[in-house]
Amino acid sequence: MRMRIYLLALFFIAPLARAQVQGISLEQMRRDLIKLDKSVDETKEKIKKVKDAQFLPDLYFALGEFLVEKSRYMYAIKVAENPKTPIEELDFTAEKRPKLEAIQVYETIIDKFPKLEERDKAIFYRAHELRELGRLEDMLRAYIQLTNEYPNSIYWTESQIIIGDYFFEEKKDMDLALEVYQKILKRPPGPFTPLANYKIGWVYINKSKFLESLLSFERVLTQNQDVDLSKLP
Repeated sequence: MRMRIYLLALFFIAPLARAQVQGISLEQMRRDLIKLDKSVDETKEKIKKVKDAQFLPDLYFALGEFLVEKSRYMYAIKVAENPKTPIEELDFTAEKRPKLEAIQVYETIIDKFPKLEERDKAIFYRAHELRELGRLEDMLRAYIQLTNEYPNSIYWTESQIIIGDYFFEEKKDMDLALEVYQKILKRPPGPFTPLANYKIGWVYINKSKFLESLLSFERVLTQNQDVDLSKLP
């Protein structure tokens, strides 16, 4: 029971941390960062001491989230401390370290719990952090792993969008991007369906197929008009 209460507290604190980064003072951010550091340390200790293995994945997920939040706070603090310095001139090496540690945590979940129901979530979170660090090739492999191993995952469609974006934006491979986006349209309509049609429209523009582009954009306004976009992340 005490472990359940602890886990509930962890998952309550993390969303609060996310909400607090915007629009708060530098001093408050520093205080919040101290709390996050404490939460990271406490969670690591819990992982070492926990006897019931069923709670370990939840603790690892909590640790990963705290580390990501720590990175966000460190980033925001550095920006706030250097208001006259362009962001591209700031050194964020230290701020990236918690993200790298979070990636290692998600890798631990993926490797240590091969039958875990939420293993797809760990792959997705790992891919997201790789993307934020600019490690796009590693990101791509992670999203492809997710879509191949978990075709029914709630993260499948969003992963396909990101894979398509990679080929569209980074590789300028319109044919491959089109192939990836079209996989989404073969599934029942969902919150990402209009986005897939929209992106397909842009692919056709780049292929100078303007009629196909127009028809794809029209589908967003006709076939997809009843899609519930509130379910988008």
